[in-house]
Amino acid sequence: MKPFRAAIAPKKTSSIDPNVLRALYDDNKELKRALQYGLVATCIIAGSIIAKTGFTYATLALMVVAIFGLALTNTWNAILLFTVYLSLEGMYKYTSNFSQFVYIVAPLLSATIFVAWGIRTRSEAERKEANQGKADLPAKNSLFQNQSGKDEIGLPKLAPLVFALIALSFLQAANPDSPGIVNSLNGAIVWYIGPLSFFFITYYTLRHRTEAMGFIYTMVVTGFIVSAYAVIQFYLGKAWVDSHVPGMQNMASMSYALIGGVGPAEEGAYRPASTAPIAGGYVVASSLSMLAALCVATIPRMAVWRRTAALLSTTVLAMALAVSSVRLVALSLLVAIPVLLSLSARRFEDTIRIYFMIFTLGALLTTSFVVADITANGKLSRRYGSVFTSNPLSSYGKNRGGSLSYVPRAIAIRPFGIGIRRGTRGSADMIRGKDVGILNDRETQWNSIHADLGVFGLLSLAAFFIGTLTYGLRICRTLPDRNLRSVAVLMYVIILFDVILSFGSPILQANYIFWSACGVLFALPRLAAEERKILMQSTVTSNLDSKVS
Repeated sequence: MKPFRAAIAPKKTSSIDPNVLRALYDDNKELKRALQYGLVATCIIAGSIIAKTGFTYATLALMVVAIFGLALTNTWNAILLFTVYLSLEGMYKYTSNFSQFVYIVAPLLSATIFVAWGIRTRSEAERKEANQGKADLPAKNSLFQNQSGKDEIGLPKLAPLVFALIALSFLQAANPDSPGIVNSLNGAIVWYIGPLSFFFITYYTLRHRTEAMGFIYTMVVTGFIVSAYAVIQFYLGKAWVDSHVPGMQNMASMSYALIGGVGPAEEGAYRPASTAPIAGGYVVASSLSMLAALCVATIPRMAVWRRTAALLSTTVLAMALAVSSVRLVALSLLVAIPVLLSLSARRFEDTIRIYFMIFTLGALLTTSFVVADITANGKLSRRYGSVFTSNPLSSYGKNRGGSLSYVPRAIAIRPFGIGIRRGTRGSADMIRGKDVGILNDRETQWNSIHADLGVFGLLSLAAFFIGTLTYGLRICRTLPDRNLRSVAVLMYVIILFDVILSFGSPILQANYIFWSACGVLFALPRLAAEERKILMQSTVTSNLDSKVS
């Protein structure tokens, strides 16, 4: 039985038009598109190994042209293909020896999607005006407004805080400690303005639940492919990767040490890069894919084979997470996954299914880790064991938490930060004053946001996090539709996952997925209301038709 049919199975006496139901619930096209995108990503990765750098550059050009074309015709398709590009962006970076051109591709594409969406929105509004032919029409929509039937869509929740972050990134060009106007504006576009624009793009362009499901399917598929590639690199070994993967010689190995209680430190296991620009950096894609896969597995009205496939995919995802040896992500998932599962259980049958899934998931994850650990000669278990056998908070304080103590001192020395210094030397000789080392610390998002945007940026981001987690939890609890509630829970958990990681990494730098998830989450209540109107109108129309006949 197809998912959209299962969605209305209990309402056997309903007279809703089946064509309306198909338009609302049938997401088969979105799943097929995600699988096609996954096949494209697989071919690009395989081609880069076989055909080397020329093939990689050619695929980059084709990807850019394709996203440009889609941006002019279908915003959501452009967003989904852009998500695929983001999963491969690191490969293009190390293949090109970290060319500055590759760094501007993502903001260039995001700007294209944003501008094309604005132009199409304006054209549609003007076309409606021409068709209506009324003289007393209301004023045209601004760029940050859209139309939904007769109701105008205003600004999303917490939009002033997002505008504040964008404005501050512009104003930092005037900071005396900034690396110059050109470098500052370039950094603002790459690290802030481009990603933050997706908060508005996804909020305004999300018009159907099938589009949200396409976003979820794309995360599952692309994350799975990136993770599988990491696992392959791990099992083939560093020597094979260095000799076969173009540009890998440009990567820092970033090997870690295993420090025991007695004796010298032991070299850690090989840490693959997959398609990330840093060794082990693919774990974010693997984590998002795992959360999205668990969402698919817990959606109440979902085909059984999809649930099963999503759950089985976690074996590869878990193995990729294990071989990355990034302990902060593993600890963050230990918080995010229970939250996802607990918010997904609203009925007794949901609880039973989730308990069964927890047991199956535990067995799959344990098996994956054991297999990877045997290959690594036990180094993975010793790596993660060093955290779980001790006090995790104490370990965090030694490794990353100490960086947070720099924030008050940095505020006292430079309350307005030192400017956006990405891609430039952030060394002491470029900044006047004492204790400049604390200003260049980027171990956490909080250190990074203060250095970039100053104390006002710090406060704006903290307020956005608190407001999003509070408002998002209300959305997850109040959405009437169970499937939409599952989508909301996933977006909420993605945001929560990034908030947790912000205390150990500058996770929001150029993080398009985070801001897209925020936009989708805030748009879901509007989407639910629109669907209810459509269903009610369809029911009334069908009843009238039946009476006439």
